[in-house]
Amino acid sequence: MHLKGPQTLTLNLLWLIPLISILTTGSIIYYNLGFAVHTTEMAMIIVGMMFMLIGNYIPTVSYQFEKQTHPFYRGTELSWNRTKRVLGKSFFFGGLLMLLIVLFSSKVAFGIMLSTLVIVIINALKK
Repeated sequence: MHLKGPQTLTLNLLWLIPLISILTTGSIIYYNLGFAVHTTEMAMIIVGMMFMLIGNYIPTVSYQFEKQTHPFYRGTELSWNRTKRVLGKSFFFGGLLMLLIVLFSSKVAFGIMLSTLVIVIINALKK
């Protein structure tokens, strides 16, 4: 069975539910053993992985699917192809940057996460 559109993204994101529960349970056990738990870093890793997954998915969305789901979209197929290429790269490299920044200070990582999110939103609104 071949799924199209948001169904494939939904199925690809379903693996995050067990990952989040394993990380949460592990962090609770780790904290109760007396160690420091860095929830900001865990959240950055999860969000970075989600951004990379969405960045890989966006370029596969067809123009016809976009026209069906957003009937008021007035762009041409050429503009949609350019937009999805830029959005895909923005999401992927933003997620990769978040994963790399986790290795450094958590305050820097949180600032990078917010700025990446703002850049992605601005690129999405430029359609």
